[in-house]
Amino acid sequence: MVTKWGLQPTENAEQVHWWARLNQSKKTLNNIEITDVWDSNQTYVPGSLRVELVDSENPWVSAGFLSESDYEVTDTGIKVKIDTTDKIIYIDYIVNLVDPTKNPQKQKSQLLLKV
Repeated sequence: MVTKWGLQPTENAEQVHWWARLNQSKKTLNNIEITDVWDSNQTYVPGSLRVELVDSENPWVSAGFLSESDYEVTDTGIKVKIDTTDKIIYIDYIVNLVDPTKNPQKQKSQLLLKV
């Protein structure tokens, strides 16, 4: 139900672009709370968070983006709240690495879905 992956771009090894996909089976979910926490080696790039609801992945059919009032960004992570949906949920954002020599994939990071 939850998948998360990241990419450290070759043109900027000091950043990681994170993506998460939730509810690929398109079940109806209510009172959704998604929390993603990162470690102290990662700092959020302001304005990079996007939360998109998707009707179909192939072909890609977007049902729209959540507004900023539906999520909160803190120094240690993000929290997204959705009342109800039967859509696939995509989240993506960028972080800067304090120490790019540390593998962000092996650092403490957790993505939690609460329904």
